[in-house]
Amino acid sequence: MKRFSYALMRLMSRLLYTDSMRRASWRLMLKIRPLIPREIVIRPGDIVVAVGIPYFGTIRRFSRAATAGRVIVIEADEDNRTALETSIQNEGLNNVQIIGKAAWSEQGAVRFKLAKRPEDHRIENADIIIDNDLREVQESGSYRDCVTVEASTIDLMMREAGVDHIDYIEITVNGAELEVIKGMKEILPRTSFLYAKGHVLDQVTGEPLNKAIDDYLKGYGFQTMITMPSKSVVKEWGPRKGDVYAWKFDR
Repeated sequence: MKRFSYALMRLMSRLLYTDSMRRASWRLMLKIRPLIPREIVIRPGDIVVAVGIPYFGTIRRFSRAATAGRVIVIEADEDNRTALETSIQNEGLNNVQIIGKAAWSEQGAVRFKLAKRPEDHRIENADIIIDNDLREVQESGSYRDCVTVEASTIDLMMREAGVDHIDYIEITVNGAELEVIKGMKEILPRTSFLYAKGHVLDQVTGEPLNKAIDDYLKGYGFQTMITMPSKSVVKEWGPRKGDVYAWKFDR
């Protein structure tokens, strides 16, 4: 059933390719189902950037959707990079490049917390509350390590990669999403589609990060929408607050 739904959504994306119906359909689908496969916005030849996505299945879908384009994966953890590199080589995905750094608002070094699950790794930040921390405590008692990793901005990494625009970027970095976006000041005006997790809570106010991300992107001319809540990784957290989808109509 999932495979059929995915194929149907890909077909809809092609049929609604060039007019306002495609945009209206996206707003509706994202509002109803926040975990819809977002790569259906990717076109052949696109420049795609994946920040904090350790799963090869997702990278493979990006690669196939952007045939003749480029997929740039930004991954701070060495073990995640090794696993991705092996799978990419085994499947011959020649349009995928991995950058071994953490994405952040400035260049330098950051402390990086390593979890039992690769999707729960995150940059150390005492100002946020995140459900992944609760899962790590429940499953392991605490994070297994905290290491120093090299960090850079998306702007600098894209310049070094010879990229002058981004067609689609997905940012899922467990609370550092706004800092990553703040490191895109140069390339945000030349970015078409953006998806960022926004359910992390501010330690002091208890407010989700999604509103701050939404406001920031609107300042760069994006149309934005906060999706409906989604399921948390731990029951005690309750529903996750919505994530942020942003786009520009000049694409």
